[in-house]
Amino acid sequence: MRQRNLFGWWAAIATATLVFVVGARIVSLTADFGPPTAVAQDLNLDEPAGEGGGGDAAPAPKPAKKTGAEPAPQAKSLISWLFEALGWFYMLVFFALSFCLVALLVMNILAVRRDSVVPVALVEEFERRLNQKQYQEAYELAKGDESFLGQVLSAGLAKLSMGYPQAIEAMQETGEEENMKLEHR
Repeated sequence: MRQRNLFGWWAAIATATLVFVVGARIVSLTADFGPPTAVAQDLNLDEPAGEGGGGDAAPAPKPAKKTGAEPAPQAKSLISWLFEALGWFYMLVFFALSFCLVALLVMNILAVRRDSVVPVALVEEFERRLNQKQYQEAYELAKGDESFLGQVLSAGLAKLSMGYPQAIEAMQETGEEENMKLEHR
């Protein structure tokens, strides 16, 4: 049972890394955070600044003519813009926090999958042992399983000798405790 949890952890890390790398690549390819460019035609630079033509308004200076030798401004990707704005230290912190967030999200999604909460193998084996009236073996099977269902079933079977209502109450209490553990993650 320990291998499944270890595999789930590594799968969460690998998935988080893949999502982060693909997302960063998509953002770097599609984002354009270059400086805004103004079209010279839209600017009416020949008219004075004042509307009525009277007064002290000085005419706006005429723009210098562009020569073909000046390079056009390059558009920047999101990653390069962030790097220039934040610097190395904050970029590393930003990427580490982003990675941890995605890893935690994937890890929690994997933790609440149906197979990890209610394993099919446990259900089938538990039913088989109950049908064969092997109650002690069924209890040991449920007690040895770390899943949500295994903990609930083992709590109920442990209190079954005290009566059916006590067994149901123990299962409800254990179910609430296990549910709280899942919610706190």
